[in-house]
Amino acid sequence: MVSGCSLQSDPKKLKTLEIPEEMKKREVGLIYIVTTRPKLGTLLLDKCIDCGVPTGPLLGKLKNNIPVTLPDGRVVDPKDVRSPDDPGRTFWVVECPGFEYLDSFCSVSSSLCDTFLQKPEEEPSVIVHFTPMDIVNEERYRNWIKRFPDAVVHLFLNEEVPCSGAIDVHRLQTKLNLLDSRLFPALNESYPIVNEMERDYEYMKIASDVAAQNAYFGYPGVRFRLRARRNEPILGLDRQSSFLLKHQEYIDEVTAFPDAVNLIEGTKEKIREMRSCDALKNNEYPEIVFAGTGSAIPNKSRNTSGILVTKSENSRILMDCGEGTLGQIARFFGAKNHVEGKNVWDVLRELDAIYVSHLHADHHIGLVGLLRARKRAFDKSLGGGEIFKPVMLLAPVGLKWWLNWFSDVFEDIRPSFVFFDNRDLMREESGTLRAPDCVESLKRALDLEELETCFVPHCLHAFGFRFRPRGGRSLVYSGDCRPSDNLVKLGDSCDILIHEATVEDDLAEDAEMKRHCTASEAFHVAKRMKAKHIMFTHFSQRYKIPVLSEEVAARVGIAFDNMRVSSNVPYVLVFFFSQVLMNCTRISRIFWFHVC
Repeated sequence: MVSGCSLQSDPKKLKTLEIPEEMKKREVGLIYIVTTRPKLGTLLLDKCIDCGVPTGPLLGKLKNNIPVTLPDGRVVDPKDVRSPDDPGRTFWVVECPGFEYLDSFCSVSSSLCDTFLQKPEEEPSVIVHFTPMDIVNEERYRNWIKRFPDAVVHLFLNEEVPCSGAIDVHRLQTKLNLLDSRLFPALNESYPIVNEMERDYEYMKIASDVAAQNAYFGYPGVRFRLRARRNEPILGLDRQSSFLLKHQEYIDEVTAFPDAVNLIEGTKEKIREMRSCDALKNNEYPEIVFAGTGSAIPNKSRNTSGILVTKSENSRILMDCGEGTLGQIARFFGAKNHVEGKNVWDVLRELDAIYVSHLHADHHIGLVGLLRARKRAFDKSLGGGEIFKPVMLLAPVGLKWWLNWFSDVFEDIRPSFVFFDNRDLMREESGTLRAPDCVESLKRALDLEELETCFVPHCLHAFGFRFRPRGGRSLVYSGDCRPSDNLVKLGDSCDILIHEATVEDDLAEDAEMKRHCTASEAFHVAKRMKAKHIMFTHFSQRYKIPVLSEEVAARVGIAFDNMRVSSNVPYVLVFFFSQVLMNCTRISRIFWFHVC
């Protein structure tokens, strides 16, 4: 059901439409009608002087809209010395969340139109629609929109709008793409690209057969000014601050530095030489896309933890799911555009399992949004059509309790996953699996040769993780932890180790206190483990580029957001980061000067 209310800035004048008793027991959609307070005109001192108004209490009366009589008998009307009053402006916020709400929405909203469109001063300046586009396209919804005057602006905020205003993410990826387009592919987020000759705003408009003439998508950065300001006189839709991609500008920021072109070309040539080796042409899987490589909170260049592993052509595992993970995956693969034939909806359908290492928010807070999006990915309209299958969720048991609470209070998402306790994937002290039947069933379902977890020293129920795709290479993920004997044993002779390296070596005490690893500590774990290839991730957001010793930099790869690596790429990274990124002054000036 849908209900509506009118809100004024003066609570004493609040008008509320009565909600039927039966509606209070059901899920409802809301329509908000908001009116701002009128703004009195300001006193114009230059006109007061022209009229001969002396300083003193007479000015105060004129300011308060009271006529005054001057000593010479002349009467000064406030309208002659004040700017015009600005009446209160009205805007609506509406949502029809599903087709099952549409009949009720049309009934309630039509009644609201009858009430609030009788006087021109009560007409809304703008209506913000959170309604999904497939409902907007429905004839009854379009007919309701057409009841409003042509001057009313309609802003649509729904799934058709790009997921975020992450301009700096695109800026950094465009620059890194200059170094290697396979490691750092161009992002595929649907986003307006600026025209070098003029700013074309037609990208925002919605087709006239869908809605009213003044109908726009609410792109990030777009403003609607209900009331003009003295220094910002634009009234209505203001697109001057909208976020537009400027790829050539980002490239020019790099090439403006004298050493940049030679440095980039030299690096690209070395990478081509190493890729030409026969030893590097096999073992495509697992392929790894880093959706987040920072710790604690997102910033412009590093999102929180999320690692998407493609273990075969049509099967994927996500390791951790911090805030913004879904957005990063959407930017990388695109909602409509395709990366090698796959878009974000294809990727979500192919996501067979999600592994959560521990219960700190930066490793799981994006899970609910991702589960909801994955369920939606099976809709026929998004290329699905096959029967929905729940994802296998491997996590600490506390996450199950939290998801149960969320389902009871907000939205039942329990049908979207099958839960497996990480403890059931461990070995007992005797060396036998704690729940061998559970492990074997998961290995069969995920087509894995190896699958195992272990406790690591961080918070309660923090785990390390190892798996091997059938016919592929073994991968070990530390999650967050201090140096761990359990992890060394779990990862013995693994092909790829992804280990946290939160802080530099000079902050060893801080690392111990917060139960993280320095870069050298993580490297020594890898050496004890005899890991063949090493990737560092989960860097403190204090660093533009992680600070590594020469020994460490010569042996490890540094993960970046939106980096894509396959099993052979760590060889390339040995050269790339030891020869290029160790020159921190030059690289940070070239690639981060305009980002951080």
